[in-house]
Amino acid sequence: MLMGRWFIFLCMGYHLVTPSLSAQENESIYQIIQLDSITIRAAKEGFEVDDFIDLVINDKSFYEAFQHLRTIGYTFQNEILILDRKKEKIASYHSTARQYYQKPCRYMTEEFKDVQGRFFTKNGDYKYYTARLYDRMFFTHDTVCIPEGGPGFSPTADPEGMEKHVHELKKLIFTPGKKANVPLIGNKTAIFEKEMLPYYDYSIGSDTLEGQPTYVFTVQTKKEFLLHNPGKTVIKNLQTWFAKGSLQILKRQYTLAASTLLYHFNVTMDINLIKTGEFYYPQMITYDGTWKVASKKTEHAKFKIRFSQFKND
Repeated sequence: MLMGRWFIFLCMGYHLVTPSLSAQENESIYQIIQLDSITIRAAKEGFEVDDFIDLVINDKSFYEAFQHLRTIGYTFQNEILILDRKKEKIASYHSTARQYYQKPCRYMTEEFKDVQGRFFTKNGDYKYYTARLYDRMFFTHDTVCIPEGGPGFSPTADPEGMEKHVHELKKLIFTPGKKANVPLIGNKTAIFEKEMLPYYDYSIGSDTLEGQPTYVFTVQTKKEFLLHNPGKTVIKNLQTWFAKGSLQILKRQYTLAASTLLYHFNVTMDINLIKTGEFYYPQMITYDGTWKVASKKTEHAKFKIRFSQFKND
């Protein structure tokens, strides 16, 4: 049960720990990374591949886009689906909500809500862990005030118990490639370290995202391991879109899966950012995931959350 909770936190975490790779490890990546023809031409014209890889590993803008949600008003639409083994819907929750922000406090109201199936227990609690943790991460039931200079996340913090696992799992979202101390996974999340390089293909390509030219950095498990020895990796696919010029992250996709004696999970996520005024914010997050913890029923859930109408109330 705890692993299920930890993993959902992985998907919705709001904190950052900055990774640090040695120069030797970076050089190993540079030697095997694949470039498309456009990127090769850009490199000849001054695009520094080494600097770009460093940016991929150490970027903070993705994390900051989520932090900005704490200091602005916005509307968000929530869609949560709980599915059975045949991928048929057994429960759902749809709502439209608004966060209001009056420095240094924020609060939320729900303007519309439609619930179907046994989404709640008889006493009104969430029946499913996915829904419970979605609520914890995105819903504000009371007024929350964070004074300027107040308590915040510290990379040097040493949390204990469940929060320690939450702390480790959040690294996978904002700093993919940093080792996360997840039970029975070991060093498999450290996809940029030397011992994991043989299992992945790394590439930089060019793409267009909603009309905007981008670089796409892709890390993908090699086919031979994906098909015949999937236990070698946890991060199966990771793609990040960077705006050409500013190198701001615009989009990130993940597929993560693992199977151990204690748990099994298979999750795909897609996160899009949008610029409103001076800052970037999440625009849409989609999640499609299955997880199973020993002695508990398998839970399959999908959700989509859309953010819009950003403004200071």
